[in-house]
Amino acid sequence: TDLVRFLGGPGNDSLTANPTSATFLTGGFTLNTTSFERLIGIAGTGTNDVAILNDSAGNDIFAGTIGTGELAGTGFFERTINFDVIRIRGVNGGTNRRVLNNIAFTLIEEGTWL
Repeated sequence: TDLVRFLGGPGNDSLTANPTSATFLTGGFTLNTTSFERLIGIAGTGTNDVAILNDSAGNDIFAGTIGTGELAGTGFFERTINFDVIRIRGVNGGTNRRVLNNIAFTLIEEGTWL
């Protein structure tokens, strides 16, 4: 199983993740990756760290608790840690579900999440 791990810096970090590709912006650097099954993005100490997680064409689930958000579906898993804002995009199909427990980040939902 291929794992990608991004670690943010002292400024604002930005992660945009899809089931098979991702882009991470931190400290003036842009990092791109493709063809992985698992992704972990850890925000640094910025005050406006944003993660955008895009769903797959199948059924997906987002789980959020305190400072962690996880989006998973068939063949992929994406974990975000310490992001200030997480946007979940359920626009590619399937039945998307979300489970939230005492989240400490701002959650923005696009599409349908049950």
